[in-house]
Amino acid sequence: MPARTIPLYLLHPAPVEQHAKIISQRDLGEGRFAFVADRTVFYPASGGQPSDVGTVRTKDGSAEAAVERVTFACDAVEHLASSIRGSFTQEGDIVMSVDRDRRMLHSRLHSAGELLCSAVRKLGHDWHVSGASHYPQQSRIVYDVALLEDQRQRLHDDLNVEVDRLLRQNDQVRIAEVTDRAEATRLIGFVPDYVPAGEPVRIVFISDGLGRPCCGTHVEETREIGRIVIRKIRSKKNQTSISYDITP
Repeated sequence: MPARTIPLYLLHPAPVEQHAKIISQRDLGEGRFAFVADRTVFYPASGGQPSDVGTVRTKDGSAEAAVERVTFACDAVEHLASSIRGSFTQEGDIVMSVDRDRRMLHSRLHSAGELLCSAVRKLGHDWHVSGASHYPQQSRIVYDVALLEDQRQRLHDDLNVEVDRLLRQNDQVRIAEVTDRAEATRLIGFVPDYVPAGEPVRIVFISDGLGRPCCGTHVEETREIGRIVIRKIRSKKNQTSISYDITP
């Protein structure tokens, strides 16, 4: 397995085109192949966020392929692609291009989920997040708490008001990497014990003083999210799921 891929999607999330070099590839048959590059702007499926898609072409333009899915492979990021024309060589120079519209949709959905978490905290609920999905039509935040029907209705009403208020503020979305575990705990309000020791904790700050550990992509200002629509709040097996969507 090659050395770790440089994750440009985390270091510099705004650019969606980048020159890189293929360092390994494998044939999947029927014109499909998988490759690892020394760096990538493609976000791999993780943290409840779907992967980017787009295209990759050789530097001289002789070959092009559609990038259909991106995944982690140990410390590397593997791109699953389907050839459009030509062929790619080992250690070849390439140009990566992410689908901008899809990246923006996923960033808006992920930022909306984090803003919902901020709204829940601002309403005085110190609940533990046990899961999240930021896929289109499947977006939700799951808390380790059971709520009665009247509590869910009250939460729904209160969240609508608080989320709209936070969106009107149009806060900047800030992202920081913290290596000191005690400092990370102070900034997010709990011990991030699921982050491997020695690894930096990437924290996103949206609309309140506390941040959340997150390795997703995000908008730069909360106004870019659009409107957040809370579709349903339901409780099952001591968990409460807040399903949401976004509109322009």
